[in-house]
Amino acid sequence: MNKPTMTNAEYIDEGGTVCPFCRSHDIEGQEVNIDAGSAWQDVICNQCGKDWQDTYTLTGYASTNN
Repeated sequence: MNKPTMTNAEYIDEGGTVCPFCRSHDIEGQEVNIDAGSAWQDVICNQCGKDWQDTYTLTGYASTNN
């Protein structure tokens, strides 16, 4: 029996490292696109062929100067 599609919370708990549809770890992310404080990345599962978009949110900054 197939597991249902993951919720957003389940996907985040997994760290975005599995397909939210079939739960395979065989996924590939494309380039990250950034615009006005948000970012997104197209991802595809090599196991089931589904694709989705990961979305990222700005949470702060880290200084690279001492």
